[in-house]
Amino acid sequence: MKSKSLKRWLSVCLAATAIMVMTAGCQGKEEAPADGGASAAQSESPQASDAADAADKTDTASGGKDGKAIIGKVSYNMNEAYHQAECAWFEKYAEEAGYDTIIIDGKVDSSIMLNSVQDLISKNTKAIICQPADVANAEALVQEAQNANVPLATFVNKAETTANPHIRLYEAPATKELGAAAAKKWMEWYPDKKIVMAIIDIPSSQQVHEERALAFVEGVQSVAADAEVAVMLDGESSRDKSMACGEDILQSHPEVNMVYGINANSVLGALAAFEAAGRGQAEDGIPKTELFVGTDGSEQEAIKIYDPNSSLKLTMALSPKNNAKTQIDTAIQLMNGEIDAKSDYEVEVTDVVLDYWNTPIDEFQKFLVDEYFSEMDLKQELGLE
Repeated sequence: MKSKSLKRWLSVCLAATAIMVMTAGCQGKEEAPADGGASAAQSESPQASDAADAADKTDTASGGKDGKAIIGKVSYNMNEAYHQAECAWFEKYAEEAGYDTIIIDGKVDSSIMLNSVQDLISKNTKAIICQPADVANAEALVQEAQNANVPLATFVNKAETTANPHIRLYEAPATKELGAAAAKKWMEWYPDKKIVMAIIDIPSSQQVHEERALAFVEGVQSVAADAEVAVMLDGESSRDKSMACGEDILQSHPEVNMVYGINANSVLGALAAFEAAGRGQAEDGIPKTELFVGTDGSEQEAIKIYDPNSSLKLTMALSPKNNAKTQIDTAIQLMNGEIDAKSDYEVEVTDVVLDYWNTPIDEFQKFLVDEYFSEMDLKQELGLE
C-alpha cells in the first residue's frame, strides 16, 4: 500500500520525533507515529527561520520539480501521529495528481504558522492548506495569502471575518454519539454512581472546544441527565501537559469517574497519570474506578482499548486519509479557479466512533493499516496470538 515516497516521509517523521524526544530529556515523551497532538509550542519564542528551515527540508526550489506546481501545507502539529499520517496521505495524493508539495510543521504556534505561510508564498506555492492554531491565527493567515493572491483554504479553525474556503471537520454528531455510548456503558456497570467528568481540552481551538469537549458533555448528559463536569483543563495537545492535568485531577477531584481527552495525546497523558497512581485499571474490560475516552484512533489508543486491563475503552477516530484527499481536491479546485479563493466555500469531513465492545479488533487493525500506514500487529502486540 505504501509507496517509496511515503516510506521516506514516515522515516523523516520518525527521525524528527526521535530527535525531539532526545532533546526533551526528562520532560517526558509525546506520542509519535500514530496520533495527532503537540508539545505545546505556544510558550516558545519562534523565529522566522523555523518555517524556512522546515520548508527547506522538503523542497528548497522556488518552483516544483520538472516544472510541477507546488501545493503547500502547514500542519497543525507533526508531533502527533494523526498529523503525520495526514501529511503522508497529502503528499501521496498530490504526487498522484502531478503536483509537488512543501509541508511545514506549524507546531501549534501562531507565529510559526504565519511565518510558514509567508515562506510558502515566497516559494511560488500555487495553493496552501493550513490548519491554524486558532480563529485569530486563521484570520491572519487568510489575509496574508489573499494579499499575495495565493489561494488558501483552512482546515478545522476558520477565519470569522474574512471570507475564505474552509474544510470543516464536522464532529459534533460523532462526539455526542461517543459521549452517549460512554454514559450507557457506565450506567450499565454502575447504575448507582453518578457520572463525574473531567475533560482534557484545547480551549484555544474553538472548533475542538465546541465540537469535541462540549459536544461530549452533551452526549453524556443526553443519557445521564445528572452527569456533571468536575473540571475542564487545557492539555495544550501535549502528552506531558495532559499528564500534569491528570495529576491535578487526582489531587483536586478524586471523585472523577469519566475522563475525555480531545485527542490521543490528551487522553493518553491523563491515563498515564492515573495509571501511575494505581487507577485507570479495568478487569475483563470493565473499568474499576473510571472510564477513559479518547479521540484520533491512533495505534497507542488501540493498544489500550483492546487491553482488558485498561480503562480506556472508546475513541472517536479521525480519517487522515479522507481528510488529506479532501485537502488536495480543494487545493486543485482553487488552482483551477473552480473555487473562488475569497468565497465562503465549505466542504465537510467527519469522524467515526470505535470501541472495545462493538468494534472487532480485526476491524480496528484494518483501520490502522488503511489510515495510519500501521505495520503493527495489534493482536500480537497484546499477546492475543
